[in-house]
Amino acid sequence: MILNAPLFINHVNYPSYIDYTVELSYATSNSCSTPESTPSPPLSKSNSPQPTVSQVRERRVFDLPCAVCLWPATGYHYNVASCNGCKTFFRRCVLSGSSFRCIRSDSNCLTAMRLVPGARIKCRSCRLDRCLQQGMRKEAVTSGFLANEGKTATDTYLASISQPSTSTAIPKVTETASCLRQALRLISKFRKCDIRLEEVDIHISKLLNMESFLDNLSNYKEISQTKRDLPEWLTIDLVSAIEFAKRLPDLAKFKDSDKEELIRTSCFTIAIAIQAIESYFEKHQRVVMPDGTDIIQAMIESGTVIQADYTQMFVTILDPLHREEFTIDELVLTLQMLFFTIASPENLSDEGKEQLEKSVKSSMQCLMVLLITQARYGALTALNETFITVTHIHKHKMKEAEPFRQKLRDLLIEQCVFDYRPTH
Repeated sequence: MILNAPLFINHVNYPSYIDYTVELSYATSNSCSTPESTPSPPLSKSNSPQPTVSQVRERRVFDLPCAVCLWPATGYHYNVASCNGCKTFFRRCVLSGSSFRCIRSDSNCLTAMRLVPGARIKCRSCRLDRCLQQGMRKEAVTSGFLANEGKTATDTYLASISQPSTSTAIPKVTETASCLRQALRLISKFRKCDIRLEEVDIHISKLLNMESFLDNLSNYKEISQTKRDLPEWLTIDLVSAIEFAKRLPDLAKFKDSDKEELIRTSCFTIAIAIQAIESYFEKHQRVVMPDGTDIIQAMIESGTVIQADYTQMFVTILDPLHREEFTIDELVLTLQMLFFTIASPENLSDEGKEQLEKSVKSSMQCLMVLLITQARYGALTALNETFITVTHIHKHKMKEAEPFRQKLRDLLIEQCVFDYRPTH
């Protein structure tokens, strides 16, 4: 997924690496306020009775199939939308350290099998392989803040609180929401600027420590007729995601090496979410870039068959946003929670792992304080799960095009999507 190669394998019909038949457009400073800031209405504590955890889960919006067996998923378990059966199977396998042999002599159950919704994979070896192929993370089972005796971080935290709002928490949440709301508004302007990425050192370490683009928007002009191609838009939105992350209050509590790891594991999903949220606020029904490019329409015009994956990536990703009509404050605090909850602790220092656990809990509490009812929390959690699922589809499609791209052309994409680690 680089500037001189097709983003998805379906677009390998270009006459050369640089000459695209169709241009597909893929569509931050520590100061938290500007004269343009619009204050949010004050947050207040709800007087209505607080529902139980079981009631929260019953009212939760979740309409994805299990990625392993296609049965209706009950939630996002170990990094993948899955049913309770597959969640429990994977957890037991990881905790017991079990290894299995395929029941077929050719060890090829999954290739020969036609998955039917709800039909369990009888071969335990292939079922475990499919769990891993779909993105289930072993470290999510063994990490206390991602899974606690079979419970997700959300389950554990919701069970530990009785009142989501407190008088002492409200001012902090108001300040955080205001800061992140302004960051998202500046990102909206940044995405329309004529910044030349080839003039920027886009190593993650440099972007984290350099002066924020969001504080220098006056140095750039707004794009009028200029069109960006799809990989260039992704790079812009990865930069936007990093700029958003730099405004998260808890990020400063991590040391530099841990910050880089958080960016690597979380910012691609945040970039995908920003594309969807910006399209939602512009009242589009599909993902549309700031230069006006409708990705689905561009694909149709290029003769590409619109597969279900593309519909999920660029159309239905907006469905929960339009259905629930989320506010900007709800969305920015949800993005804050998303950033920390999907971060992998695997390469963090011991101090970083401890801080990540605290940041996961505090970001959940921050969102809970904002909301009038806990039922709304379920809808926002489901939205995050949609963002994560669509990100996995993006990665899969991009890796399908791996043979057709020139590596190391777009360093930020290499670092955040393909986990390239440059030597400093």
